[in-house]
Amino acid sequence: MLSLTIKDLGPRQEVPKLLEFLKEQKNAFDDAGIWRHQAKDGQDLYVNIMSHPIKTEEKKCELIVARDVTKQVKTEAKHREEQQILDLLTEKLPGTFYLFDTEGNMLRWNDYTEEVTGYTSEEISDMNVLDFFAPQDRPIIASAIQQVLRKGYTELEGRLKDKSGSHIPLYLKASRVQMKGKDRILGIGIDISSLRETQNKLEEANEKLNTAQRIAKMGYWAHNLIENESEWSEEVYNIWEVDPDTLEPSFESLLETIHPEDRELFLRDVEEAFPDEDFYDSEHRIITPEGKVKWILERITLNRDENGKPLMLEGIAQDITEKKKHEQAISESLEEKDTLLAEIHHRVKNNLAIISGLMELEAMESDSGELKQRLRDSQTRINSIALTHEILYQQQHFARIEFGENIKRLVVKTVKTFNGNVELRYDTASVELNINQALPCALIVNELVTNALKHAFYGGNGAVLEIELYSENEEVYLRVSDNGKGLPENIDVENPKTLGMQLVDTLKDQLDAELNISTGNGTTFELRFKKTIQKELEALLKVCRYRDLIHFKLIGRCIPLISVVIIVLELC
Repeated sequence: MLSLTIKDLGPRQEVPKLLEFLKEQKNAFDDAGIWRHQAKDGQDLYVNIMSHPIKTEEKKCELIVARDVTKQVKTEAKHREEQQILDLLTEKLPGTFYLFDTEGNMLRWNDYTEEVTGYTSEEISDMNVLDFFAPQDRPIIASAIQQVLRKGYTELEGRLKDKSGSHIPLYLKASRVQMKGKDRILGIGIDISSLRETQNKLEEANEKLNTAQRIAKMGYWAHNLIENESEWSEEVYNIWEVDPDTLEPSFESLLETIHPEDRELFLRDVEEAFPDEDFYDSEHRIITPEGKVKWILERITLNRDENGKPLMLEGIAQDITEKKKHEQAISESLEEKDTLLAEIHHRVKNNLAIISGLMELEAMESDSGELKQRLRDSQTRINSIALTHEILYQQQHFARIEFGENIKRLVVKTVKTFNGNVELRYDTASVELNINQALPCALIVNELVTNALKHAFYGGNGAVLEIELYSENEEVYLRVSDNGKGLPENIDVENPKTLGMQLVDTLKDQLDAELNISTGNGTTFELRFKKTIQKELEALLKVCRYRDLIHFKLIGRCIPLISVVIIVLELC
């Protein structure tokens, strides 16, 4: 130790400063301050140096007294670091920081408190903590302060009032702390304006969703297959007419409410559907606690994880009881109308047969060839209408008549009426028409076949009639052609004068059809028209409006018995 100099004890950068201090003239002990030195092992030592000049053997020396203050220096450094961290926390905290005494007097706060409230530091120092809240909120804050003093901690939501009078929603946390033996209240306040706004929007959206579910009588439910827990929306409870406080939602309780006759089918269909399908629709009945039976439409989906393992069942349940009642009423009403209309068609067909028979008797008794011919023409038209009615009362759907097959029956019956010796060739596809198109189309075929049988052929063998019918892109194509002698040259197809051609022209307009007539090796009539999509009920209402099929200007050219036909048709 005696071999060491002062330079050997201190860090190189601090030795010059220490030597400079020791050179100064001093008459008493002087405090040189705290200096850093190095121990033998290289660790830093902090010492408080006191020096005094002395003379020994005519030499000037310095009496040095050094006191180890390393522990004190390290403690003070740690305290400064902790204070710096505390200052950073209070100043950079994204919220208000406050410290006040048990009387509510403000002791400390951060800059953010001044920023958000608009008060200066001097103003806050003279304020009580209750001054930051609206009068109606102060009792709640005062109660929370007392709770902190009793229990040591509290948290709550409050509205901070700034200098302008605006309110800022805060989430407040406060704790009781001891400072110099006195109780103090330390806390923070986090601005939850954005959170509150988001929460309000969620509540508004949830209210709208509940309203939509209530209007649609539709609720949402979910069942966690892993946790075996269920969740029901408010409307599910309303539909099932149960109290949420008395019934714990579960998949089992949902199944128990399903009507016993529907439960097994419901479970079987669900099990069979989900291996392949994403959704499953089910209509079934439930029984409410009061014994009321309701119809429910459920749409269910199964959620799986990435490995295909089932995780959750989710579904919507809609009360369709009223819809089912309406469907039942409509079904019963339609069934009654079907029965009634079938009977009407049957009776009309029979009455038309009677009229046809009366015409036959009239023709047999008449000596006029012209009258006989007119009666026969009218008879074929009535037979065509009668056949259509016969087809109708044999149909299940009056709005969809299978015309492709029934046109053959119509042609055969017309040929038999004239005892025609003609070969019939058919190329007819399945074409469905409603009543408002089937009847005029049938009458057109009747007129064209009748016209061919009466005028196209010279007699003998070789007479051929071809009927073609098909539908493509909702357009119907009908062709009636013969290999007869063709139309007379004096026939004006644009302005026909004969009853049959006038009737064809009228019926063509009713179908809104395009009619092309060509001659050459016989006569060909081609008819094209769009299929009309008509609801069955609308077709039922229009099914009896056949008087439009015969233009009134043609009635005067028929025998008086035709008026009987019109009366019968009007009664339909």
